[in-house]
Amino acid sequence: MTLLAGHGDQGSLVIAAIATWSNAMTDDQLKEWASRASAEIVKREGAALALSACDRDEPAIEADSNLLGIAIAQAIIEAYQAGVAAASRRTS
Repeated sequence: MTLLAGHGDQGSLVIAAIATWSNAMTDDQLKEWASRASAEIVKREGAALALSACDRDEPAIEADSNLLGIAIAQAIIEAYQAGVAAASRRTS
């Protein structure tokens, strides 16, 4: 299961979330999606950051920290956009 387009196979989870939102995602479904999405981010970017920290590789720590922040920001933006798009379809 993945999260964000352009970051490995991450687009499929967002696409699934958009499809689900278009059918009125419940709060429980949103919580489940958020839990899976955050787990994927931590597994990938968090693990890379931890390894860089263990190696005391400061340039890699900086790069991996940036990637972690970007992954979080992208997930929030894509989830918001999917919710807005679904809401506008429901109210049209």
